[in-house]
Amino acid sequence: MPITPWQRKKRKESLGGSDMAALFGCDPWKTEYDVWLDKTFRVEDTPTTKAMEEGSLFEPVVLDYAERLHGPLLRNQRRSAPNLPLASNIDAIVRSDGLPVEAKTVHFQSPVFAEYGDEGTHQVPEHVAVQAHAHMLCLRLKVELCLVPVLLGGTLREYTVLLNRELADMIADKADRWWHDHVVLDQAPDGVPTLGVIRRLKRIQGKLADIPAEVVAKWQKAKEARKQAEETEEQYEAEMLAALGDATVGDYGDPERLLVLQSVDMPEGTKKAHTQIRKYLKKREGAEL
Repeated sequence: MPITPWQRKKRKESLGGSDMAALFGCDPWKTEYDVWLDKTFRVEDTPTTKAMEEGSLFEPVVLDYAERLHGPLLRNQRRSAPNLPLASNIDAIVRSDGLPVEAKTVHFQSPVFAEYGDEGTHQVPEHVAVQAHAHMLCLRLKVELCLVPVLLGGTLREYTVLLNRELADMIADKADRWWHDHVVLDQAPDGVPTLGVIRRLKRIQGKLADIPAEVVAKWQKAKEARKQAEETEEQYEAEMLAALGDATVGDYGDPERLLVLQSVDMPEGTKKAHTQIRKYLKKREGAEL
């Protein structure tokens, strides 16, 4: 279930579990600077992304799975840690024992896909462990376990995060100090924002700012390097396709993988199919010859 407008507003008034992961530098998608921009109302509201839509779409499926394992759930719960600027929007809480549930949807191409261990273990990505501890702090440490059901690459699995009191203390201390230093005192943290967040910065039309010349020079240099890299890639791709000839599968000597082209239909109205080279290599046993 997506968070409500009220919950979205309350998120601005305190730190959440994903914010804490960013503050510890283990969130793959968000930085500490991003959190500061958001909590000090310097950026427009976050637009809905494809990943967010997928999470909202599949979250009920993941929670239904957790409910089959643990019984009835209280879904979409918000709890606050006493005397701390920390609050969690918890996906669900098990009615019978009060355990928090952090539901995840992770596709194959996610940067954290490989960080999940065997089913039933405690091996989850660092940012998930931090989120789970934020939930337990907001439940006043009355529970020592967080359930993490995951739709991992199309397969439902469950993991658990055990309470580590040292980590919980670190999160509580970090939340308290960070909020005072960077929100109350309005001091920017070290580091840089992500591009997607800084593009949403509220700007003053017509305002002129002095920018260090070296910053612009680095950006221009990076753009030129990317352009040259793309041209080089196209050249080598053409060379590889020429070597492949009229075949759709290439054996380049790797004992485990083959290079596989995939034929895809063009939009309706076109007369021919297009052979698209995939930017990955397939395992031999899974390759469609």
